[in-house]
Order: sequence, then C-alpha cells, then structure tokens
Amino acid sequence: MNNGLFANPKITPTSFTSAEIAVVSSSATITVNHGLGAQPRRVRWVLVCKTAEQGYSVGDELDVTSVREISSAGIHASIGANVRQAFLVLNSSSGWQLFNFGTSANASLTNANWRFKCYCDLN
Repeated sequence: MNNGLFANPKITPTSFTSAEIAVVSSSATITVNHGLGAQPRRVRWVLVCKTAEQGYSVGDELDVTSVREISSAGIHASIGANVRQAFLVLNSSSGWQLFNFGTSANASLTNANWRFKCYCDLN
C-alpha cells in the first residue's frame, strides 16, 4: 500500500550547466536551451582551458567578460537569457586577449585551446 509518503514529486531544476562548445570564431552568436521553464536570474558564460596556454592550466575557467578584443581592448560580448535559451553574442574582428596568468602581460588567446560553457541559475 502506498499512502503517498514515498511518492516521487516532479523535481524542477533550478540550475543548468551546458556542455562545452567549441570556439570556432571570434564573432558569433551562441545559444543553448536551458530547460529551466523560467528566465534565469543569473547567466554566466566562461571559457574553459583545454590545452595549457598563457599560464592557464587545463580545466581553468575564465569569465567571458574578462577577455577583450585585441584591436580595441573593448567590450566584445553581450550575455543574456530568456525563458527558453541563454545566449552569448560575440564581436571581435581580430581575436581575443587575456592577461598571462604568470606575468600579467597582454597575451593572445588561441581559439582551439578553449571551449565555451554556460551556467544558468533561477535563484
């Protein structure tokens, strides 16, 4: 007999982490379906180091907003979400720069050494 004490209620996710997405271009619009059923309160896009570069180790994550365009050193990304998707809009005609982890010097990022990943949270 089941009196309802052990019933499995429907569990609604409150967070989402995307699979890794290859960095194929310095200018792109990337979208992922988050499946949360509501617009996330927080959206964060990161670059995940896949091949050690500029003092960063495999597995290190850098917030996308910490990387800048080489030619202008200006803002290069718009980040957002709606009820269905999280999105990242990038615009860089000359590639990206970051700071070398050991020396703090300006350093170019090699697209093939990094992957994008998105985190969304309803709380």
